[in-house]
Amino acid sequence: MKADKELIIRAAELGIIRSMESFLVEPLKPGRLKTRFEFIKMLVDVELCQIKMMDKNFFADNEAGIKIWLETLSDALHWIDGETHIGSVVSFCLAFLERSKSAYDKKLTEYLSDILDYYERQDNITYRDIYNGKEFDENWKLIGEMFNGG
Repeated sequence: MKADKELIIRAAELGIIRSMESFLVEPLKPGRLKTRFEFIKMLVDVELCQIKMMDKNFFADNEAGIKIWLETLSDALHWIDGETHIGSVVSFCLAFLERSKSAYDKKLTEYLSDILDYYERQDNITYRDIYNGKEFDENWKLIGEMFNGG
């Protein structure tokens, strides 16, 4: 069954969060940062399972819709795995979670904030990286408006 647009957006947002690790330059070493990424994946997987429990065919029936949202975002951002700083992606995720119409587990925001804090403490993030995340979110909002017809 075709889902409403809000659920498709939610699935796309969860997909973005789930794919964050692909932006890491090198694999994570055991430690607090890796644990945060693992916790985030678990939370996202629970959310995705809940969507699937509501409709076991959700992903098969709505694959094209989700793919359109993500491809449109990718085209608008021109981000490339390994070249876009992970801090930009985390900042983007925090921004869209903050204004999302969907209710997400508060731990998701907490763990994402911990990741951003880690990179700040390591002095491995710039203002531009954070700003890029905000720009990504602006594009995400514009894509939403485009699909809403204005």
